[in-house]
Amino acid sequence: MGICIKCGTKTEKLYDSLCINCFRNELSKLKIKIPKTIEIKQCRVCKKYLIGNKYIDDIEKAIKNQLEKIFSKEENLVSFSFEIFSNKIIVYYQKEKYEIKAFGKIELNLRIKEFVCPICQRKLGKEFNSIVQLRGKNLEKIVEEIKKIVEKKKRKDSFISKIEKVKNGYDLYFFSKSIAKQVVNYLRRKYKVEIKFSRKLYGLKNGKKFYKDTIAVRFYE
Repeated sequence: MGICIKCGTKTEKLYDSLCINCFRNELSKLKIKIPKTIEIKQCRVCKKYLIGNKYIDDIEKAIKNQLEKIFSKEENLVSFSFEIFSNKIIVYYQKEKYEIKAFGKIELNLRIKEFVCPICQRKLGKEFNSIVQLRGKNLEKIVEEIKKIVEKKKRKDSFISKIEKVKNGYDLYFFSKSIAKQVVNYLRRKYKVEIKFSRKLYGLKNGKKFYKDTIAVRFYE
C-alpha cells in the first residue's frame, strides 16, 4: 500500500510515486517544447512544398515531416496522427509507460510561406543549357510529341525553357542537358534522322569551364 504524492490517494501500486490516474494524467503531457506554428514553404509557381532539399506535391507529407522532427524528442511516444483544418493542425498522440497508455491532442497554427524555388526562377528567366534544333518538314506534331514526353518526366528540371520557330524548323531550349539527350535518343529510335552535336564554352561556373550544348536533328522523309 502506498500514497500518491500528488493527490494523496492510497493505492496498492504506485507509478513513479503516483497513483494510476495521476500518473496517466502526467504521462499525457508533452515534455518537449512545441512551436505554436508549423511553417511550410511552398513555391508559388510550381506549388511544390520544400522538405530539406527536396520538393514534393503532398502538403500532408510536408507537415508530417515537420511533426516527426518535433516529436522525435518526446519520451514514451508511441504514435501520432493529425488533421488539417484550413490554417490549423490538430495533432493526436499516444504515449505509453509501464504498459499504461495515455492520449492527448494539441492545436497548432499552419502557415504557408511562399517563395520561388531555384528551378522556377530559372524557368521564368528562360535559362537553358542545351538547344535541340529540329530541321525538316511538318515538325509541328513532333514538337507536340516532345512536349508530352518532357511533361511525363517526374523531375523538377524537366521543362522546355523556350520554343522558337525558325526557318526550316524549331529550336527547343532545355534547362536539363540529360532531358535534352533523352529526347534526342527517343527521336533517333523512332524517326529517320541525322544528328550532329556541338558544344560551346560559356564561361566559368564554380571555378570550372561551363559549356552549353547544341544538338541538330535533321528529319528525312
